[in-house]
Amino acid sequence: MAVEYRRSVGRLGHLKRLRRPKPCRCIRRVRLTRPTRYERQFKTLKYRPDFPQRFGSIEDARAHCQHFFQWYNTVHRHSGIGFMTPEAVHYGTAATLNQLRVNTLQAAFLANPLRFKGIVPVPPALPTAAWINPPKEATTPENPGACTLNS
Repeated sequence: MAVEYRRSVGRLGHLKRLRRPKPCRCIRRVRLTRPTRYERQFKTLKYRPDFPQRFGSIEDARAHCQHFFQWYNTVHRHSGIGFMTPEAVHYGTAATLNQLRVNTLQAAFLANPLRFKGIVPVPPALPTAAWINPPKEATTPENPGACTLNS
């Protein structure tokens, strides 16, 4: 009976589909079209309240972007760098600001521990390095004489 079922399913082509290996969800990557990539990249720029529907000229667009990038680098806090500004991380003032956050959170906890469910809050960790394009690590060993294929 099972053999007949397999033959009938095999004739319909379902058996091949069921035997085909399925990719793991953890490694499946969403493929984005080129316009979607650009939309995601400029989402912070485009969804600002002061972003116009259209620019009158290229000079207007440049002036707007200069104002935006000044705000983005000095005022906007980024989640990827511990909710610090790029300016604070670049110029090395992030550690001082992080210590101020620790002091403020501890004072708030001491004033009202029930607000934090009895757990002392900590600010987000600061990054050790922030790269747009990290340098490639060397793949060759420092001492090539010590490596052998057949050892």
